[in-house]
This record gives sequence, C-alpha cells and structure tokens, in this order.
Amino acid sequence: MLGVALLGAVGVTQAVVADPAAAATALSCDQNTLYAINTAQNQLAAIDATTGAVTNVVRMDPADNALAVARNGVAAYASVNNGNTITSYDAVNGVRNPDVTNADPGGNHQLLRGAINPATGIYYYASGANPAYLGAYDTKTGTKIGQVGTIGNLLTGKNGDMAFSTRGLLFVVTGNQIRRVDGDTVPTTAGTTALTSTLVATLPIDASTAGSPGIGFSADGYLFASVGSTVYKIDPGSGKQVGDPVTIAGGYTPSDLATCNYANTLSAQSSVDHRWASGDQFALEVTGGGVSTGNTATTADSTDGVQSQKAGAVLTTPKNRYTATQKAAGTTDLANYATTWRAENINSGAVIAQGDGNTAAFDFPAATSAGMTRSESVSTRKNHSLSSSRYSRTIS
Repeated sequence: MLGVALLGAVGVTQAVVADPAAAATALSCDQNTLYAINTAQNQLAAIDATTGAVTNVVRMDPADNALAVARNGVAAYASVNNGNTITSYDAVNGVRNPDVTNADPGGNHQLLRGAINPATGIYYYASGANPAYLGAYDTKTGTKIGQVGTIGNLLTGKNGDMAFSTRGLLFVVTGNQIRRVDGDTVPTTAGTTALTSTLVATLPIDASTAGSPGIGFSADGYLFASVGSTVYKIDPGSGKQVGDPVTIAGGYTPSDLATCNYANTLSAQSSVDHRWASGDQFALEVTGGGVSTGNTATTADSTDGVQSQKAGAVLTTPKNRYTATQKAAGTTDLANYATTWRAENINSGAVIAQGDGNTAAFDFPAATSAGMTRSESVSTRKNHSLSSSRYSRTIS
C-alpha cells in the first residue's frame, strides 16, 4: 500500500521594493517613508520614519481618514469619516482627481481604516466598530461597490487601521492587537459576508485608551504604528518594539497612516495524496522570529489532496530563520510516511529551499526589486509556499 501526504505548504508573501525607474515620479516606496493624513488640515504628508520630518504633499479635503496608497505609489486615496466621499491624488501627474461623491450606495459611515489590495487595485474602507463595516471602491474601473462584508473579533471601542500583504491577505490593527482576517481573499462584490479574524501579535505601544489610528509596513516588512504624534517601529511577528519611538515634527498628528509596501507572511499547509489510515491527520506549526500566536493548525479533512487548514499566515521579517513542523495527529503514525518539503514562491513557483523530513527551516528572503510599472494592475508580490511530500512505507 502506497500513501502520499504533502506536509505543510508554507506560503510566504514577500515584500517587493518598487523599481526606482518605474516609480521615480510617484510617492516614495522606500524603506523609511510613511504617508499620513490628518483631520486638522486634511493634509496628505510624507513622514520620515527615522527623523520624524514632515513634507506636505497635497490637501485631500474633504477626506480626513481611511488613507491608502496604491502599488508603486502611483496614487493615494482617502475617505471622509462619517461621510460618503472618496478623494484621490494622482501622484504621477501631481494632480487631484475628481472627488467620488456618494461613494457608498449604503450612505454615510464611520470610516477609520483604509487599504488598497495590490492584487486587485480595490480600495477598502472600514469602520471602528465590532464587527467593522467593510466597504470597497474599484480604483481601476471607478465602480462604487459599497459594502462587501464585516470584520469580526475586533476590540470594541478601539481605533485602528488595516493593511494588505502582497498577495491580498488583510491584516487589521484593533487597539493594541494585530489580527489576520481569516481566508485567502477579501470579497470584491457587494454583500454582507461576515469575515472573522485571528490574533497574530500584540503591539507594545500604549493603545489602551483608543488604539493606534494608523499603520504602515516598510519595504523590509517591519510595521510602523502611530499614536498621537509619535511613530513606533515594531517587529510584526513578535510584536516587539524596535528602537526608540520617533516624534513627528511640528506636532503633526496623523488620523491614519499608509505606505506602498506590504506585509511579509508565512503559512504552512498539508496535502495528503493517500492516508495510511482514514483517521490520519497532521498538526502544523510555524515558528521563528518571535512568532507565538495564530501559527498552528491541525488538518480535519477526510479527503486526500491539499488540506484546507493552514498554520498562519504569520507576519515575518527578512533574514530571520523560520521553521515549519508537522507532527502526528489523529491516528497518524509518522513512521508510515517519508517526507520531503520545499519552500517556494506562491506566485512564481520559484523554489527557495527544499529537503526531507517533518521539519523544514529556511531564512526568509529580503525584499527584491520586481521591475514594477506604474500600473495598479501589476502585482509584484512574492508568496513562498513550503510544501512537504510524504510517501508511506510499504509494509509486508
């Protein structure tokens, strides 16, 4: 009897640095530039994450929140909190676009969170409630989609923000928590889908009163979060603060942050070609880089093939070493399976590392230039999938 089980497809989304030639006239997607909007002047500004220096870009009035920057920095979008207007800035040509009025067919909403999915070009905006109202506007077609769902499991009465990984996984900050929206995709059509979320890290900043109103990822996957006029650099995997906080110059106080960089992620998934016994299951875990929550899963499917349960995705940073392990669950005896694994780019299929056994370890690669064009339709994310293939031993 021959059985094959594929251990842990480990999915990695890797930050990609915008090609300098392609993005020369757009907003900066470099390592240290954050973008912010404030309520005092509706001012879109660039903040140097290392010095706190502020450079005004353009007034986004009447918008004052839910800021998002498009891939390659070609545009910025924002919404009116407790309103129904979306404003945008064409960064390539240096001009404001016409405002999108009556942007949500459902009317006015509290809007505190904003992010553009680089895989689709859709701008998402969300409230601060629990569950949070989630609406959308297609920046490529100009379609006013309106509500696509809600995001649950958030902290009640806390401020927050959201941001995408390069392949479209959505992460939400609520108070001092970073949560991953469950599922590989976010709805793109109108509806009331109830999305759930899972805790992946806890922020060290003092967000006990209201939370962090703004977050943004750097080119190497670190998270920047604002509280008042202070910016904190955080390792998103461990939740630990990196270095000293930076005071934003001139008392500029963001109501939201954004960047044109994206989160790095890693996940593990099993595929079973044939179970040795019908009750065989597999327990997966991703560790490394201080990751300690939202990083485990146990298969529960009865069919062969890729299993639906995943460990992660967890947030990662380059050059750290991460490990995906697979252990026996249910009736599994690992002696009945021989295992191989590989880490690969989910989008391109490029192999990062591979080997044998139930433990797969590799160093997370650094961000790379992907020759990005100034088009929102170009996706440049890297998702490395770590998969392990088990062949059962023949027993006479």
